[in-house]
Amino acid sequence: MKRLSYLAAVALTVAGLAGVGCDTHTIQDRPSSDMKLSVTQSATKVKVNEAVTFEAHDANTLGRNAELKWDATGGKMWTTDKTNRVVQVQYDKPGVYSVTATLSANGQVIERETHTVEVAPLP
Repeated sequence: MKRLSYLAAVALTVAGLAGVGCDTHTIQDRPSSDMKLSVTQSATKVKVNEAVTFEAHDANTLGRNAELKWDATGGKMWTTDKTNRVVQVQYDKPGVYSVTATLSANGQVIERETHTVEVAPLP
């Protein structure tokens, strides 16, 4: 009888521990306000036909369906990496232009950051 009680106690202990630890790999929902976006640019003033590089840095997007979208008011824009975090823009006319990065998650805009570039004519 003691052996049966001992085996029952061991079985209950193992069963109780089986559920422990299963939770450690889940990503808990965090409010979208935790997500952050910052953008750096290589130059604020350039001459015609020079390119400006913009790089986006996001934070707290792990486990979310985060997307980054770029928009420019002028110039030719292209991405330089597969993550869409780095873009370059080249301007063929003088003027003041803007580039905007928009961070979205699950179809909701989280944060938007806009930078300007002043393009001077060639001498």
